[in-house]
Amino acid sequence: ANRGGWGVSLDLTDVNLDATDDRERGSANGHQSAYSATALYRVAPLIDVYAGVRLNSLGVRLEGFDAIGNRVEGSRTRSWVDPLVGVRAVVPISDKFEFGFLADIGGFGMGSDIAAQVWPTIGWRMGRNSKLLAGYRVIHTDYRAGEGASRFVYDITTFGPTLGVN
Repeated sequence: ANRGGWGVSLDLTDVNLDATDDRERGSANGHQSAYSATALYRVAPLIDVYAGVRLNSLGVRLEGFDAIGNRVEGSRTRSWVDPLVGVRAVVPISDKFEFGFLADIGGFGMGSDIAAQVWPTIGWRMGRNSKLLAGYRVIHTDYRAGEGASRFVYDITTFGPTLGVN
């Protein structure tokens, strides 16, 4: 949402992952959530800069059998907050279409060591205040906490196509 040179943005992302081996001896179920809230400021007619926070939440549950057939299971969750700064540009291609580009970086050792994303999109204006967006998003997160048996490391790049409404 924008008014004048200022704006706010909410980005809510949830991913669920499930895997079972072919012999049904084990399974892994996980979730990854990232909720961002940012304040934007227009620095040029087509360019906004922004700052905010991203709440990250991860969980994994593993189930299976050990070598002698005993059922084993375990789960782990972790949540943390990353500060972030970024830039967003929206360039009209025609009356109905636009190219968008968003990139940010965060963490800075306060949550993740580094958290970054790049997200180009093509937008189709459906009306005065709405548009359909298609893009490709890449999110990298390098988060580490704890030591020894309680050590938690999440160093991953998630990527794929996106669809959304703005």
